[in-house]
Amino acid sequence: LETMLLEEKQKSGMQFEILQAQVNPHFLYNTLDSIRWLAELKNISSIAEMSTSLIQLLKYNLTSSTRATTLREELESVRNYITIQKFRYSDSFDFSIRADEDALDCEVVRFILQPLVENSILHGFEDSSERYSICISAFISEEQLHIKVIDNGAGMDRDQMREANDAQWNCYRFNRIGVANIRKRIKLYFGDTYDVRYDSVPNVGTIAEIVLPIRRRGQSCAPEQALS
Repeated sequence: LETMLLEEKQKSGMQFEILQAQVNPHFLYNTLDSIRWLAELKNISSIAEMSTSLIQLLKYNLTSSTRATTLREELESVRNYITIQKFRYSDSFDFSIRADEDALDCEVVRFILQPLVENSILHGFEDSSERYSICISAFISEEQLHIKVIDNGAGMDRDQMREANDAQWNCYRFNRIGVANIRKRIKLYFGDTYDVRYDSVPNVGTIAEIVLPIRRRGQSCAPEQALS
């Protein structure tokens, strides 16, 4: 019985390694790059643009082993994500970034903005009678970094907003990356003082605001690093 269990464990391990090889990032990059090259050869600029954005998005999300990045790099990743979504939604919404120069080199946790933007796209479009828009605003105020994801979508009522701001809220609305997940990672890296909060009005729009300390790359270790 022990031999059989060991064999099954080895088989499972081998199957997992095969799966890993199949989704190897370099394989994905090379395949997408081939698609991009073919699209350019056939003069299909939209496919080439989408493929380029997807390549850059995958590189950002899959290759780095560090938890932190700069706001500049995080915003560039969101731009690539938006390029893909604009093709998907036939360019039916506007997107803009208003970020102060002194905020761009501040350190943030990787992959905290795309899920918030994705949530705006998936749930803000509902019954919208006007041109939909999403804006990311970033600035430094009172010695803290403020990042806001602002939309003019469906919004939330008071109960929904209270639930969104509940520290235990674990809504899996966007690719199983919930607000609770973002909140936990922010607190682990920067401390319990920092968070993401929602402010919303039905049929007017929603603001998701992240507040972080001002930290430049290379400064002293963060709480998360100290725990590891």
